Amino acid sequence: MNGIKIKVTIDNVRSIVAKAESFQSDIDLTYNHYIVDCKSFVAVTTMIGNKYCYVSINSNDEKEIERFNKEMEEFKCN
Repeated sequence: MNGIKIKVTIDNVRSIVAKAESFQSDIDLTYNHYIVDCKSFVAVTTMIGNKYCYVSINSNDEKEIERFNKEMEEFKCN
């Protein structure tokens, strides 16, 4: 699975969406076979309670990908 493994909680959902909205590229949040738009608060809240999800950016811009990886680091889980 490509992407960064994160846990979505009631406490961090707003921060995840806000960080995703700061990017021009599409950002997806994936759990099993479900994929939602990470810029949508309502969509991301549907992922609360799952063991973990993967967040990924759809971009070819290396600088944007690097910034994305840094921004999502705080939500990363092992």
